[in-house]
Amino acid sequence: EMASPDVNTKILESFTTSEWCGATATVLDNDWMVAPMAQQTVLETVQVLAPYCSWAEKKSSMESSIEKMQTGWEARKATIDTDHFGQLNEAAKQAIESLANTS
Repeated sequence: EMASPDVNTKILESFTTSEWCGATATVLDNDWMVAPMAQQTVLETVQVLAPYCSWAEKKSSMESSIEKMQTGWEARKATIDTDHFGQLNEAAKQAIESLANTS
């Protein structure tokens, strides 16, 4: 059964409050706090939330953080599973694209 548009809107609004969006941006900006295996989840969260969060002022620093993550993966490429390495880079690419399409 499909949820009503009102329920969907309320769910979306609950995950895109300034506090929730701010926490996601903070985690991304402090990627040293995020275990490498969790970085993909953070990037996927950014991708999904970008159209709904007001990250205009943080967009540049968030993009820089993503690029920094990618540099770290590249430095450790030999220790990262090939498939996971590709998934990480795809998640990073999609997160950057989502950020680029926000105002």
